[in-house]
Amino acid sequence: MKAPSSKISFLLIIVVLIVSGTITYSIIKEKEGSFEKSETDKIATLSIGRSTSGAQLFDTDEDGLPDWEEELWRTDKNNPDTDGDGTKDGEEIKLNRNPLIKAPGDEITADTQVNMVNSVIYEDFVPGTLSDNLSKNLASNYLTLKQSGDLSEESQVELINSITNDIAEITEEEIKYTISDVHIVTNSKENIKQYGNDFGQLQMKYATILANLDIENDSEYINAFAKAYLEFSLELLKINVPESISKTHLQITNNLYNTNVSIIELDKYKEDPVRALLAIKKSQKVETQQPQLYVTLAEYFKSNAIIFNENESGKIWNNL
Repeated sequence: MKAPSSKISFLLIIVVLIVSGTITYSIIKEKEGSFEKSETDKIATLSIGRSTSGAQLFDTDEDGLPDWEEELWRTDKNNPDTDGDGTKDGEEIKLNRNPLIKAPGDEITADTQVNMVNSVIYEDFVPGTLSDNLSKNLASNYLTLKQSGDLSEESQVELINSITNDIAEITEEEIKYTISDVHIVTNSKENIKQYGNDFGQLQMKYATILANLDIENDSEYINAFAKAYLEFSLELLKINVPESISKTHLQITNNLYNTNVSIIELDKYKEDPVRALLAIKKSQKVETQQPQLYVTLAEYFKSNAIIFNENESGKIWNNL
């Protein structure tokens, strides 16, 4: 597995405020009843390993330069004096000296500083992506603070918070469908049972489709996987839904749509790593909600004294 690039590591300052702990994203294929990773499977792993509080200022080698700034200057976060000239990296930055070049002759100008930062931040980002826009914003504010001599711990926290506020709305899940998109019918026992059978039939249909995807090309497999979730959500909008369960049905349908969106965004993590990480957060929320929503459906049928026979598609609700 290829290690995350310096640009992704730099963006941990943002990501650490979105999620905590260790996040591992893997695109895996289900084959012969078990999950198996191919050598070409795309895996993006970011180990954050610390709680949100204070993590953005953590300094592994205690050289006065937080780990995220070590990524900016390409210094060694495990070596307090990267260039070995007797002055710690953090002190060299404060003195406007290059922590990668031994003194004397290691003074840096404002132009040198901008070039050093840009060489890390702007490399390889696709213009206009969330990662590109946020990194430029972060770099611009960082340089302003640095050049003004106001890069205190307090100002760093304020900088991080300002970037976090910029993406607060983006962390919310996609809202694709509304209640007006749902085909609502009366709450008759007949309608409720028909709904259970219709939903059950679709559930089994797409479970079979997903389980039997057999595409060797990773990109094509991922697209087919995402498409199945999208088509499932669209078909759920075509069935008649009793009014009393319509809101739960809508939430399940939107979760399926959001899963489709997350899969597509995760597959583009190399182009837009921040967007991909937000997709992980969104996907985790869906994965938490969906099982409970299915249990809610099962309880709904039971509360309405609906029992499905073994030859009915709705039998899946009997044992949840």
